[in-house]
Amino acid sequence: AKSTARSEETILPLSPLPSAVLRPARDRATRFLKRNPSALAEAALAEADPAAYAAMTRRTARTPNLGQLYGTWWHGFVERLHRTAAATDWDATFQSELASSPDLERSQREWALLRERLLNGSELAHILTTPGCIAQAEMPLLWAISDRECLDGIIDLSVFHPEKDGWYILDWKTNRVQPNKLDELRTHYLPQLSAYWKAASEMLRLPISVGLYSTATGEWLPYEIAELTS
Repeated sequence: AKSTARSEETILPLSPLPSAVLRPARDRATRFLKRNPSALAEAALAEADPAAYAAMTRRTARTPNLGQLYGTWWHGFVERLHRTAAATDWDATFQSELASSPDLERSQREWALLRERLLNGSELAHILTTPGCIAQAEMPLLWAISDRECLDGIIDLSVFHPEKDGWYILDWKTNRVQPNKLDELRTHYLPQLSAYWKAASEMLRLPISVGLYSTATGEWLPYEIAELTS
């Protein structure tokens, strides 16, 4: 108790700022723009295909729809899965989450796809299950683009890989997509993943690899550096 009291005594109150400083600071804050990485894909679609963007906006306005509910459930499930240490416990983790799924059949099908990828030595398995890797789900990101703009979002999963002395950024996509439409999925979300890559590269100064995982197809879709910098 005495040490706590002594530490509290050493904390000095901040001096109040004069109004001449506060007024311009408040003015600058109102003009500071926050960019959401997830919205960048929608902005690109709005520019490239206004009709498709309008249709998507009408669909998402009916809240909450089954697709949105399922996406929320999937992200919550895999976040818990990352905290499960042993592969032998993965199925138990899934079963404990299944009852809360808005689409039981789809959850079972897509978990089977992911489970197979994690156990068959694929590139995705190497990223997520290599011993010594450090994974962080739902990692907040705040990056100053300029003195007037910042990138403000949440990365689904970031993984530090000691073998490459660098990071992987993974984004879960629960879009209902057919295998022959995966190129369109990659293209649609390129602005979002490019923003993640630029921000993480600038902040960490380490190699950064990014990609999407399509839950509907079980495919890991990495991006090339040339795509991300274009």
